[in-house]
Amino acid sequence: MFEVVDLRWGIQPAQATDYMTTELCLEELDRCRKTSLGPAFVALLGDQYGPCPVPTLIEEKEWEALKAQLTTRPGDLELVAHHFRRDENTVPPSYVLQALGTRDTRGPEEASLTSVLRSGAQEARRLGLITQEQWHRYQRSAPPLLPLPLPPTVSRCECPALAPIAPQEQGEVEKPSEAIGAGSHRLHPLTAPSDWGGCQAPAAVIEWEIERGLLSSTDGEQGATVFLREIRDLNRHILEDCALKLVDRLADGCLDTDAQNLLSSLKGRIADMQPGVLKAHHLPWSRDLVNPKNKAHARYLQELGEQFVARANHQVLQRLRELEAGRQDLAWLYQEIRHHLGLSAEATKTFCGRQDLLARLGRRLRQSDGHPHTPLVLFGPPGIGKTALMCKLAEQMPGLLGCKTVAVLRLLGTSQMSRDARGLLRSICFQVCLAYGLPLPPAQVLEAHSRVVQFFHTLLHTVSCRNFESLVILLDAVDDVDSAHRGRRVPWLPPKCPPRVHLIFSACSGQRGVLDTVQQTLKDPESYWEVEPLSSTQGQEMIGLLLAASRRTLSPGQRDLLWAGLPECGHPGQLRLAFEEARKWASFTVPAPLASAAEDMLHELCARLERTHGQLLVARVLGYIVSSRHGLSEAELKDVLSLDDEVLQAVYQDWTPPSKELLRFPPLLWVRLRRDLGSCLARRPVDGFTLLAVAHRQLAKVVRERYLSGPEKATRHGILADFFLGAWSQGMKKLITLPLVGKPLNLDRKVAPQPLWFSDTVANLRKLEELPYHLLHSGRLEELKQEVLGSMSWISCRGVSGGIESLLDDFDLCAPHVDCPEVGLVQEALQLCRPAVELRGLERSILYTEILARLYFFATSHPALVGELCQQAQRWFRECPHPVLVPLGGFLQPPGGPLRATLTGCHKERSILYTEILARLYFFATSHPALVGELCQQAQCWFRECPHPVLVPLGGFLQPPGGPLRATLTGCHKGITAMAWSLEEKLLVVGTQDGIMAVWDMEEHQVIHILTGHTGEVRCVTVFASGTQAISASKDRTLRLWHLLSGQEKFTIWDGGSKDPAVPQSLHVDEARKVVYSASGSKVNAWNLETAELIFHIRGDASDPWICTAALASQATLLTVSAGGVVSLWSSATGKVRGKQHLSSIKEETPTCGVSVQKPGHMVVGFSKGSICLVSSEGDSLLGKLPEAVGFLVTSEDESLLAAGSV
Repeated sequence: MFEVVDLRWGIQPAQATDYMTTELCLEELDRCRKTSLGPAFVALLGDQYGPCPVPTLIEEKEWEALKAQLTTRPGDLELVAHHFRRDENTVPPSYVLQALGTRDTRGPEEASLTSVLRSGAQEARRLGLITQEQWHRYQRSAPPLLPLPLPPTVSRCECPALAPIAPQEQGEVEKPSEAIGAGSHRLHPLTAPSDWGGCQAPAAVIEWEIERGLLSSTDGEQGATVFLREIRDLNRHILEDCALKLVDRLADGCLDTDAQNLLSSLKGRIADMQPGVLKAHHLPWSRDLVNPKNKAHARYLQELGEQFVARANHQVLQRLRELEAGRQDLAWLYQEIRHHLGLSAEATKTFCGRQDLLARLGRRLRQSDGHPHTPLVLFGPPGIGKTALMCKLAEQMPGLLGCKTVAVLRLLGTSQMSRDARGLLRSICFQVCLAYGLPLPPAQVLEAHSRVVQFFHTLLHTVSCRNFESLVILLDAVDDVDSAHRGRRVPWLPPKCPPRVHLIFSACSGQRGVLDTVQQTLKDPESYWEVEPLSSTQGQEMIGLLLAASRRTLSPGQRDLLWAGLPECGHPGQLRLAFEEARKWASFTVPAPLASAAEDMLHELCARLERTHGQLLVARVLGYIVSSRHGLSEAELKDVLSLDDEVLQAVYQDWTPPSKELLRFPPLLWVRLRRDLGSCLARRPVDGFTLLAVAHRQLAKVVRERYLSGPEKATRHGILADFFLGAWSQGMKKLITLPLVGKPLNLDRKVAPQPLWFSDTVANLRKLEELPYHLLHSGRLEELKQEVLGSMSWISCRGVSGGIESLLDDFDLCAPHVDCPEVGLVQEALQLCRPAVELRGLERSILYTEILARLYFFATSHPALVGELCQQAQRWFRECPHPVLVPLGGFLQPPGGPLRATLTGCHKERSILYTEILARLYFFATSHPALVGELCQQAQCWFRECPHPVLVPLGGFLQPPGGPLRATLTGCHKGITAMAWSLEEKLLVVGTQDGIMAVWDMEEHQVIHILTGHTGEVRCVTVFASGTQAISASKDRTLRLWHLLSGQEKFTIWDGGSKDPAVPQSLHVDEARKVVYSASGSKVNAWNLETAELIFHIRGDASDPWICTAALASQATLLTVSAGGVVSLWSSATGKVRGKQHLSSIKEETPTCGVSVQKPGHMVVGFSKGSICLVSSEGDSLLGKLPEAVGFLVTSEDESLLAAGSV
C-alpha cells in the first residue's frame, strides 16, 4: 500500500497553527521513516520561511535563563509568566504553555509571546546560558504548510490536496503498481508556502521537519526528496509590491530580511549535506504565477507531478532490490521471533513482585525435568499480570533450568502466526528444529494441519531423547487462539510432556473459555497455578516504576487521591489504567477522584476522550476497530472514516473542505486521538500490515456496550463491508450534505480500491480476511452469497492464497447463519476436496475441477448458487490458457452422499504417482496400446510387487456422486495398522507402523490427540468404557491404556507378545470384571485394568497357534480357535481349561478372522476359502460362504447384522 500522511489537510487554520500540531507532525514524520519501505519524506521548498510557533514546554533551567534576561522588562516578564505555569510533576520540573486566548485574539498574543521569548533566548544564547539546540526552538523556523498540489497524472483530481494513492492509480502512470504494492510506504509530505498552490495555509516548522526528516536522519537521503522551486528575477520584483505574498513579510508589508536569510541558509545546508535529494524547478517571473490557469505554472505542476512519481518509483524499486539481496530463507520466522521478544522486553520493563511465584515455578520445573509430567497452566482474571509474568519467566529461564535451555515464547494473538493453531505450531516447529539442529518440517507435513500436530508431538519426544538441553515453550493467552472455531478440545495441546520438555501457558479464569476445555484434559490439580493480585506495596512500586519511565511524578495530595481510588492496589491492569489517567495530571491541577472498579475506569477513559475529541469521533474510531475481524491499519481506518457521512458532517460543521471534488477525513484528528489512546491500542503485524486493535479485553467489552449496541453494530459492519467491497473506490462518488453547503454533493472519497488480486501473484489478503465477516454481521446475506460463498473467483483466490483451511474457515463462519441448503452443499464439496489439495497442493485448476466435478449434479436443482458456481467454473475452463482436464460432468463424490471422510497420510510418494497414472489413463489403455497401454501394464506390475499396503486401481476409480465418501482425513506419516471406533464420543482411534496413535474427532474432522509411547508398530487397539478409554498392543511387546478425552496414558504393561507380524494379536475387554485379555499366538494374558497386575497366563501348543480369540462375558468364557481347527474353552476368571473340540462344519480351511457375538455367547469365524462359521461352547455350524477368503468380520452395535468381506 502507498499512503500519504499530510496532517494539515482538511482542517481550519486555527487547528493547523495549534502548538500541539507541530509536535504531532514531527512524531508522524518519525513514524513514516520507521515504517516506509520507499519514499518517507518529501519537502516542497519555495520562497517563504514562515513564523515560529511557541514552545509548549520549557524545562526549569532553561526557564530561569530566559527569565533572567527579561527582568529589566517587567511587561514582557509578566506576559511570559501569564502564559506559562510551573508543573512540578515533570522530571525535571518544567513550565507548560497555557491556552492562547480565543480565535480572534490568539494570533496577536502568539506573535507577541514569540517575539519576547526569541529576544530572551537570543541574549541567553549569547551569554552561554542555553545550548545551540535550545536556541533553535526560538528561531524563525516554520513556513506555512499545505497539501502537496499534484497534477491529474498523479492524484487524478483537480484538488491541490494529496490523497492516499493506491497502487493501481500510480500504475496508470508508469507501471509501478507491483513495486509499490509489494510493501508498506508511508510518505510525510512537507510542503511549501501558500504560493505553491494558491491556497491560504497555516504555519508549520519547516526547518524542524527538514532537520528531523533529512539533515539529522541516520538514513541520510534514503527515502527523502526536496523539490526546490526557484523563480527567476524574483529579487527584482519583491520590493515593487508590498502585497505580494510570495515571500515573508513583516506586519507593515515590508520584506522580512531575517526570514529570507534563514531560508537561504536552510537551502545551503541541504545543498551541502544532502545534494542528492534536491530536485530544482526554475520558473520565469509572472505576477499571476500561482494562478493554475497560467500556462507556465500548469506546465510546472505537470512536471513536478511526473518527477514525483518517477522519484517514488525509483525509491521503492531500489529499496526492494536491497531487501531482495539481503533476504533470508526464514525471514518470516526471524521476524516472528523478534516481534514476540520485543513485546516481552516491553512487558518486563515495569515488572515487580511475583518473586515467590517465580521461585516456586522454578522448583517445579527442576523437579519434573527428568521424568514425564503435565503442562503448567497459569490462570487468573483479565489484567492480573499473566503476560508480564510469562515474559519474566521466559527471561529468567536459563537461570531456573541452567544455561542448556531453549525457551520459546509466544504472546498469542499479537501476530498473524500466533492467532491460530496452524501458524502457531508451524512457527514453533521451525524454531525448535533450528535451535536443536534438527531437519525442518517437510512440505508434505506443512500442507495439512493434522500432520503439523503430529510432527509437533513427535518433535517434543525427539528433543527429549537427546537427553541434553531442556526445552521450555511458553504460550501466553491461549484464549486468543482459534477463538472463532474453538471446539470442545484443544487438539494440539499435549496432555503430558516428556522429560526435559516443558509447556507453560496462561489462560483467563472467570469466563467460559479455553480454561474450562483444558480442565477436561489436564486433571492434575498441581498443573494449575493461580496468578494472584499484587500486594499493596508492590502496587505502589509498580506505579512508581511507570511514572519514572514516563519522567513524571505526583504531588503528595495526588498520590493520596490515587490510592483512595485503588483500595486493593493489586490489580496490574487497573493500576495501569490509573497510571494512564494520573500521568496527565499537572501539579497545579486538582483531579477528580478515580473510579474504584476497572470497568468504571474504562468508562471514565471513554468519557474523557469524548470530552476532548467529540463523542461521535471516539465512538466511531473505537467502534470500527472493535468491529473488525483482526484489526484495521491506520490507512484503512482513515478510509473508513472518510466513508462515514455522519463523521464528515460533524468534522465540517464549521468550515468547508478544501476541495470541491473530493472529501476526506482530516488525518490530524485521528493522530490526536491516537496519541491520547496510548497503550489502549495494540499493534499487530498481519498480512504485511500493522493492524490496530484494542489492547484489553475489558476495554473491548466497554466499547461494545457503549458504542455498538442496537443497530449501531450492524451499521459499523455495513460501512466496513462497503470499504472492503470497494464500493466507493476508483472514482465512484458518494452523496453527502454538509452543514454549511445545504445541498447534496457528489464527492470522491479517494479510498483505496479493493480488487481480489493486486497482481497475478499478490492477493488482497485484507479483503479476504475481513469482507465475509462484515457482510455477515451487517445482515447483508444476499451479498455474502453473491460476493463470497457463491463466487468462484473468491473461492479460488481465498484457497490459492490462504489454503483450503482458510477457505473452510470462511464457510464455517457463515454457513450456520445463512439459511440456504446450497451453501451447505458447497461447504461439503470443499471439505471433500481437502485430501486432493493436501496431497497435490492447491492450484486453481484443482479447485475448479473439484468444485465442478462434485457439484455438477446439483446445478439444475439448485441453480441460484450451485448452478451459478458451475457456470463460473465452466467459463473459467473455456478461458484458461493452459492445458487442463475439463470435467464434462460430475465424476467425484458429491456432498450429501454417504461419503463422510477419507483418511490419508499413510502413502508412499511413489504409490501416488502410480495410482494417478493408472486411474487417469486406464480408459485409454485399449485404444492406445503402444504407449498408454504399456504404461498401465507397468503400473499394474508395480502394484502386484509392492510390499506396502496401497490402493490398486482396477479401473478408473474416481468415484461418481452419491457414493459413500464423506471426507478425507490426513495426518498419519506411516501406514495405518489398527483402527477402532468410539461410537459414543464420535472418536476414531488409529495406530500406525511407527508406533504413533492418533485420535480423530469425527464431528470436526480434526486430530485431537497424538498418543506417543509405543516404540514399535501398533498391532491392535480396542475402545471401551463408553468410548472414553482405549488399550493398544504393539510390536514393542507392551500394552498401553489411554484416556481418550484427555489423551493421557494411564499405565504401561510389559505383555511379552510376539514381534512376528505373521502371528495374530488381539485384545478383549471385560468391563464388568475390569480385565483385558491379550492374545498373541499360543498365549493369552489376563490383566487387571485398575492395577495393571497379571491375573493369569495361558499357554497353548506353539505348533498350532490360536488365530481367533473371543472373550464371552455372558458365559465367563474365553474361546480360541487354532490354525488346525481346534476350539478351546477357558474360564475367563481363572484361565483354567473347560474343554476342547474340533470344528465339524469346516474341512481343509484355515481360520483367518473372527468376531464375538456377546449376547448369545458365540463367535463368528471366517476361513481361508470363504466359509463363515458360528462357533460356541455347544459346537459349530456353517453360516455361509464367500467366493474368496474372508478378510474381515464386523457386527452391528445391536449384533443383529453381520458384515463380512473378502481380501
